[in-house]
Amino acid sequence: MRTINTCLTLLLLSFGIRAAGYSTTFLGYWGSAMEGVGKGDYIEETAPWSNTAYVSYNKQEDVKRIILKASTKNLKSIVCVQHIFFPWQSSVLYADYDKRFQAFWEYLGDAKQFVSGFYLFDEPYHNNKQKGWISVDEALLKRYLEMISFALKTYAPGRPTMLTFAYVEIEYPHFQSLIPINLDLFGLNCYMSFGNVCSVQNIERMFHRMKSLKYPYQKFIFTLDAYYGHPPTVAIDTALALRNRFWRNLLSPYLSEIIGILPFIYQNHIPGNIYGAESLPNARAEVGVYMESLMGRLECQVNDLIRWDQERKKIIDRWVNAPMCVPACEGVDLVSRNAVRIVVDVRKNAPQCKQ
Repeated sequence: MRTINTCLTLLLLSFGIRAAGYSTTFLGYWGSAMEGVGKGDYIEETAPWSNTAYVSYNKQEDVKRIILKASTKNLKSIVCVQHIFFPWQSSVLYADYDKRFQAFWEYLGDAKQFVSGFYLFDEPYHNNKQKGWISVDEALLKRYLEMISFALKTYAPGRPTMLTFAYVEIEYPHFQSLIPINLDLFGLNCYMSFGNVCSVQNIERMFHRMKSLKYPYQKFIFTLDAYYGHPPTVAIDTALALRNRFWRNLLSPYLSEIIGILPFIYQNHIPGNIYGAESLPNARAEVGVYMESLMGRLECQVNDLIRWDQERKKIIDRWVNAPMCVPACEGVDLVSRNAVRIVVDVRKNAPQCKQ
């Protein structure tokens, strides 16, 4: 087994699965199978709105078991590999990182066919600064991320590498210099629970900053709002549902650049004051409609939201006058949007919008 030459070659990916004419490939809850968060495995609960499971377990036998279980629900899996390449709470790359991954990949055996991507490192530069973390220079950490991305592309080709950044990382003046050159997808973690720093105005600004600074071949994944930091009220649940409608409106003109929608998070994790979508029926429904629409299962038919059967030959459910399908005033214009919030019609200066 050879050691990968650290002179990295830029490898661009051709993404395979496409849904309903959109480029979005990865749809599912971030952490849907995550050791130590809630009961860990939420494949059964999240499968109805997903084509992807997010798998983060320490033992390789658990990773393989979860991948195979997800495959029985017709889900592919994004596998978090941070623990394979780095020790716990450390940014120091294992010296034998490539051999570690090769051994893991070989162990997966037939389960490899169900692996659709790799999550490299969570909020890398932000975590690198945390108290108790074994840190390295930012430039070296970026180099490490490029090295492991190259390793993954070499030993498990055709699967994108990805990570998400904390909002504070996006705000770094030198953020562009920290983006790994051979990373395929990245996104932003910024939630309503964080307060004004993650207001819709700040999210919109950070989104356009990311868009202007990424390499032209890179695409996005986004972790939409699906949690709150203390037991949610009906008012909070309603606000989160509206927050996700904002996300849909923000992303709709750029769907060709959005490869993943991975809401954070489905499960409750009470020790961490995380109350996920299982405690947020309105937000859960809003996110579910969005993801099913991107998969082509739901669409607006005039003012109604309809659900197709698996072959898209028969309508099996109809929500009459669904809020996401009914034209609404945006300023002085009456705007019609489809189920993924793409504008399909605008009536300028509509009388009902001037009142």
